[in-house]
Amino acid sequence: MMRGRDELRNPVVLIVDVNMPQMNGIEFLQNLRQDPLLARSTVFMLSTSRREADIAAAYQLGVGGYFLKDNVDEFVGMLGVYLHINKFMQDR
Repeated sequence: MMRGRDELRNPVVLIVDVNMPQMNGIEFLQNLRQDPLLARSTVFMLSTSRREADIAAAYQLGVGGYFLKDNVDEFVGMLGVYLHINKFMQDR
């Protein structure tokens, strides 16, 4: 699914859209969660989809957050907080 994964370092953070070609974001998450090397990756959804079914499926698959593209400022702010917390945890 993801090439060169032996070179990935933790934490792995992915930004995924529900509406992707070939494999939608929910299918991508399902595959990702089945991969022992990538299952614990942090995934954020950034999408135009407001469908309750998409949002529920994303959270059931353990996304760190689901954000709408028309509110990118909220996503950027949350990502800044996430990176700050992650750096703090690595420094400990």
